[in-house]
Amino acid sequence: MIRDRRRWLLAACGLLGAAMARAQPAAPIRRIALLWVGAEDSSIYVDALKESLRSLGYIEGKNVRIETQFLVDRYEQLPEAAARLAMQRPEIIVSYGTTSSVAAAKATSTIPIVFLVGNDPTKFGLALSLSRPGRNATGVSAISPDLHGKRMELLKQIVPRLRRIGVVYSSQSPNETSSVASIQKLARDLGMDPLRIDIRTPRDIEPVIASVSQQRPDALLVLPSTMLTANRTRLAKAIEKTPIPAVYSNSAVVEAGGLLSYAPSHTDLFRHVAAYVDKVLKGANPADLPIEQASEIELLINLKTAAAQHIRIPDDLLNRADRLIR
Repeated sequence: MIRDRRRWLLAACGLLGAAMARAQPAAPIRRIALLWVGAEDSSIYVDALKESLRSLGYIEGKNVRIETQFLVDRYEQLPEAAARLAMQRPEIIVSYGTTSSVAAAKATSTIPIVFLVGNDPTKFGLALSLSRPGRNATGVSAISPDLHGKRMELLKQIVPRLRRIGVVYSSQSPNETSSVASIQKLARDLGMDPLRIDIRTPRDIEPVIASVSQQRPDALLVLPSTMLTANRTRLAKAIEKTPIPAVYSNSAVVEAGGLLSYAPSHTDLFRHVAAYVDKVLKGANPADLPIEQASEIELLINLKTAAAQHIRIPDDLLNRADRLIR
């Protein structure tokens, strides 16, 4: 009798526990929407963000949903994508690049925005100051005013008689267009003759690069560009078919076949973006979160590309490299 009563009590407790578990509300799924110019090669940043969020306890499908349907192919598509995104009311917008971040900020002044930009966010109205953004956007900036000068100096080590330098950018990005004039002045100050090389859309990459040789630049400087980074394999392969050395503003392009880069790792910076997302989801106000500036710069050289282009990399440069791709 006692044994039967025990069995009954255990069964009742089990049923009660199961009922209580079913009655408990499920943890809310936090919605994070991504906005930038993406392509077949853009998944590395999505993956870096997901991995970093996972390390902070955010598991996709369990307590967080990463919405990627607002990634677009071209800069001119960003305003419309940002407007559609804002109507969906995600908890946070993560934007990559100044052009996409400005589009997000114009679309909403209330949804928190966490950005990764390659410029000074205060110049484009994203923040009032780096220490106190004061608006609904904060995040990470890869700005470093002297990087382009150092990139040109690296090219001069490869091409000692460097005179004519092609500046590769997209005029569809207001940020890139505004940067060209200052870079042209910098090139002239260093005794170079700058040449604008405008790649407006992904389909222009191959024909524009194929025509570059006719303009006879000694080297190429590729500006920070989310569109060109998203299509980095196409860009790297197109330039590899020429004998022209190129320096990039993103190491991901060199990993995809570019010659060399001098820049912070954007994959690593997306891990910092995840930390900001975590703070905002826990209640922090973007207006009060200081904008972080990238501090670690790496020199990456692709020796396979150098061999394919028949470009000799000086020993001093090889010894300085943080990473070599063989």
